[in-house]
Amino acid sequence: FLESMWLSAAPSVDRFLERRTEFDAVGRTAIAAKLIAFEDPSRLAAASHEQTLYPYLLNRMLAGCTDVGENCLTVITFNYDRSLEHFLFTTIRARLGLSASDASKLLRRIPVLHLYGDLGAHPAYGKPGREYTTAADRSAVMQAAARIRIMGDAVDVDAEPLFKQAHAVLSSAETVLLLGFGFDPLNV
Repeated sequence: FLESMWLSAAPSVDRFLERRTEFDAVGRTAIAAKLIAFEDPSRLAAASHEQTLYPYLLNRMLAGCTDVGENCLTVITFNYDRSLEHFLFTTIRARLGLSASDASKLLRRIPVLHLYGDLGAHPAYGKPGREYTTAADRSAVMQAAARIRIMGDAVDVDAEPLFKQAHAVLSSAETVLLLGFGFDPLNV
Protein backbone atom coordinates (compact mmCIF):
# COMPACT_ATOMS: atom_id res chain seq x y z
CA PHE A 1 0.00 0.00 0.00
CA LEU A 2 2.61 2.55 1.06
CA GLU A 3 4.88 1.95 -1.90
CA SER A 4 2.03 2.04 -4.41
CA MET A 5 0.52 5.15 -2.84
CA TRP A 6 3.88 6.90 -2.78
CA LEU A 7 4.66 6.09 -6.40
CA SER A 8 1.15 6.80 -7.72
CA ALA A 9 1.42 10.60 -7.83
CA ALA A 10 -2.27 10.64 -6.86
CA PRO A 11 -3.32 14.06 -5.53
CA SER A 12 -4.95 12.45 -2.49
CA VAL A 13 -5.39 9.11 -0.75
CA ASP A 14 -9.04 9.20 -1.86
CA ARG A 15 -8.08 9.45 -5.51
CA PHE A 16 -5.57 6.63 -5.10
CA LEU A 17 -8.13 4.36 -3.42
CA GLU A 18 -10.70 4.98 -6.15
CA ARG A 19 -8.59 2.99 -8.59
CA ARG A 20 -6.78 0.67 -6.18
CA THR A 21 -9.79 -0.81 -4.42
CA GLU A 22 -7.74 -3.74 -3.11
CA PHE A 23 -6.24 -1.20 -0.67
CA ASP A 24 -9.60 0.17 0.47
CA ALA A 25 -9.59 -1.23 4.02
CA VAL A 26 -5.94 -0.49 4.73
CA GLY A 27 -6.30 2.97 3.17
CA ARG A 28 -9.26 3.94 5.34
CA THR A 29 -7.50 2.54 8.40
CA ALA A 30 -4.35 4.53 7.56
CA ILE A 31 -6.39 7.72 7.15
CA ALA A 32 -8.13 7.18 10.49
CA ALA A 33 -4.93 6.32 12.39
CA LYS A 34 -3.04 9.29 10.95
CA LEU A 35 -5.80 11.81 11.68
CA ILE A 36 -6.55 10.49 15.17
CA ALA A 37 -2.90 11.16 15.99
CA PHE A 38 -3.63 14.88 15.47
CA GLU A 39 -6.63 15.01 17.82
CA ASP A 40 -4.62 16.62 20.60
CA PRO A 41 -6.74 18.98 22.71
CA SER A 42 -3.71 20.84 24.09
CA ARG A 43 -2.37 21.48 20.59
CA LEU A 44 -5.76 22.77 19.49
CA ALA A 45 -5.99 25.01 22.57
CA ALA A 46 -2.55 26.48 21.84
CA ALA A 47 -3.59 27.17 18.23
CA SER A 48 -6.64 29.06 19.51
CA HIS A 49 -4.34 31.95 20.45
CA GLU A 50 -3.06 32.36 16.90
CA GLN A 51 -4.64 34.36 14.11
CA THR A 52 -6.33 31.38 12.49
CA LEU A 53 -9.76 30.55 11.13
CA TYR A 54 -11.26 28.97 14.24
CA PRO A 55 -10.75 31.91 16.65
CA TYR A 56 -11.81 34.32 13.90
CA LEU A 57 -15.00 32.35 13.30
CA LEU A 58 -15.84 32.16 17.00
CA ASN A 59 -15.21 35.86 17.54
CA ARG A 60 -17.46 36.72 14.59
CA MET A 61 -20.15 34.38 15.95
CA LEU A 62 -20.04 36.06 19.36
CA ALA A 63 -19.85 39.64 18.09
CA GLY A 64 -22.98 41.48 19.15
CA CYS A 65 -25.00 38.46 20.25
CA THR A 66 -25.61 36.71 23.51
CA ASP A 67 -26.64 33.40 21.95
CA VAL A 68 -24.14 31.66 19.68
CA GLY A 69 -26.97 29.58 18.27
CA GLU A 70 -28.52 32.76 16.83
CA ASN A 71 -25.92 32.75 14.08
CA CYS A 72 -27.73 30.25 11.85
CA LEU A 73 -24.34 28.81 10.98
CA THR A 74 -24.03 25.43 9.34
CA VAL A 75 -20.62 24.07 8.42
CA ILE A 76 -20.37 21.74 5.43
CA THR A 77 -17.02 19.99 5.29
CA PHE A 78 -15.33 17.38 3.15
CA ASN A 79 -12.87 16.68 5.99
CA TYR A 80 -12.99 13.79 8.43
CA ASP A 81 -11.42 15.54 11.40
CA ARG A 82 -13.44 16.96 14.27
CA SER A 83 -11.19 19.80 15.34
CA LEU A 84 -13.80 22.48 14.66
CA GLU A 85 -16.40 20.76 16.82
CA HIS A 86 -13.90 20.34 19.64
CA PHE A 87 -12.64 23.91 19.35
CA LEU A 88 -16.17 25.32 19.46
CA PHE A 89 -17.15 23.10 22.38
CA THR A 90 -14.14 23.97 24.55
CA THR A 91 -13.94 27.67 23.73
CA ILE A 92 -17.68 28.34 23.98
CA ARG A 93 -17.70 26.53 27.30
CA ALA A 94 -14.74 28.54 28.60
CA ARG A 95 -15.79 31.89 27.15
CA LEU A 96 -19.41 31.73 28.30
CA GLY A 97 -18.78 29.84 31.56
CA LEU A 98 -21.07 26.97 30.58
CA SER A 99 -21.27 23.46 31.93
CA ALA A 100 -20.38 20.67 29.52
CA SER A 101 -24.08 19.85 29.21
CA ASP A 102 -25.10 23.44 28.42
CA ALA A 103 -22.23 23.87 25.95
CA SER A 104 -23.31 20.66 24.23
CA LYS A 105 -26.90 21.90 23.93
CA LEU A 106 -25.70 25.12 22.36
CA LEU A 107 -23.27 23.36 20.04
CA ARG A 108 -26.00 21.09 18.68
CA ARG A 109 -27.56 24.24 17.22
CA ILE A 110 -24.47 24.64 15.02
CA PRO A 111 -24.55 21.66 12.66
CA VAL A 112 -21.30 20.39 11.16
CA LEU A 113 -22.04 18.20 8.16
CA HIS A 114 -19.18 15.85 7.32
CA LEU A 115 -20.17 14.85 3.80
CA TYR A 116 -17.55 12.10 3.58
CA GLY A 117 -17.80 10.88 7.14
CA ASP A 118 -15.80 11.62 10.26
CA LEU A 119 -13.61 9.94 12.85
CA GLY A 120 -16.57 9.40 15.16
CA ALA A 121 -19.31 11.66 16.41
CA HIS A 122 -17.99 14.29 18.81
CA PRO A 123 -19.48 13.60 22.27
CA ALA A 124 -20.65 17.21 22.54
CA TYR A 125 -23.23 16.48 19.87
CA GLY A 126 -24.94 13.95 22.12
CA LYS A 127 -24.34 10.94 19.92
CA PRO A 128 -22.19 7.89 20.65
CA GLY A 129 -18.69 8.52 19.39
CA ARG A 130 -15.10 9.02 20.49
CA GLU A 131 -13.54 11.57 22.75
CA TYR A 132 -11.29 14.09 21.02
CA THR A 133 -7.96 12.48 21.88
CA THR A 134 -4.88 10.99 20.27
CA ALA A 135 -5.38 7.86 22.37
CA ALA A 136 -6.89 5.11 20.28
CA ASP A 137 -6.68 1.38 20.43
CA ARG A 138 -7.16 -0.88 17.43
CA SER A 139 -10.92 -1.00 17.96
CA ALA A 140 -11.24 2.81 18.00
CA VAL A 141 -9.19 3.15 14.82
CA MET A 142 -11.27 0.50 13.07
CA GLN A 143 -14.52 2.18 14.15
CA ALA A 144 -13.25 5.53 12.86
CA ALA A 145 -12.13 3.92 9.58
CA ALA A 146 -15.60 2.45 9.09
CA ARG A 147 -17.08 5.97 9.25
CA ILE A 148 -14.84 7.27 6.45
CA ARG A 149 -16.32 7.55 3.00
CA ILE A 150 -13.89 7.87 0.13
CA MET A 151 -14.74 10.65 -2.29
CA GLY A 152 -15.33 8.22 -5.14
CA ASP A 153 -17.70 5.97 -3.15
CA ALA A 154 -20.97 5.59 -4.97
CA VAL A 155 -23.32 8.05 -3.32
CA ASP A 156 -26.65 9.18 -4.69
CA VAL A 157 -26.30 12.83 -3.67
CA ASP A 158 -29.98 13.43 -4.43
CA ALA A 159 -31.09 10.65 -2.07
CA GLU A 160 -28.42 10.71 0.65
CA PRO A 161 -29.91 12.59 3.66
CA LEU A 162 -26.68 14.41 4.52
CA PHE A 163 -26.21 15.66 0.96
CA LYS A 164 -29.88 16.66 0.79
CA GLN A 165 -29.42 18.62 4.01
CA ALA A 166 -26.30 20.30 2.61
CA HIS A 167 -28.14 21.22 -0.61
CA ALA A 168 -31.03 22.68 1.41
CA VAL A 169 -28.66 24.73 3.58
CA LEU A 170 -26.78 26.05 0.56
CA SER A 171 -30.02 26.86 -1.30
CA SER A 172 -31.41 28.92 1.56
CA ALA A 173 -28.18 30.57 2.73
CA GLU A 174 -27.82 34.33 2.64
CA THR A 175 -24.04 34.01 2.66
CA VAL A 176 -21.83 31.11 1.59
CA LEU A 177 -18.11 31.11 2.37
CA LEU A 178 -15.75 28.63 0.72
CA LEU A 179 -12.55 27.99 2.64
CA GLY A 180 -9.70 25.70 1.65
CA PHE A 181 -11.74 24.26 -1.15
CA GLY A 182 -9.77 22.35 -3.82
CA PHE A 183 -12.56 22.46 -6.43
CA ASP A 184 -12.40 18.77 -7.15
CA PRO A 185 -14.99 18.20 -9.90
CA LEU A 186 -16.70 15.53 -7.80
CA ASN A 187 -17.19 17.94 -4.91
CA VAL A 188 -18.39 20.73 -7.14
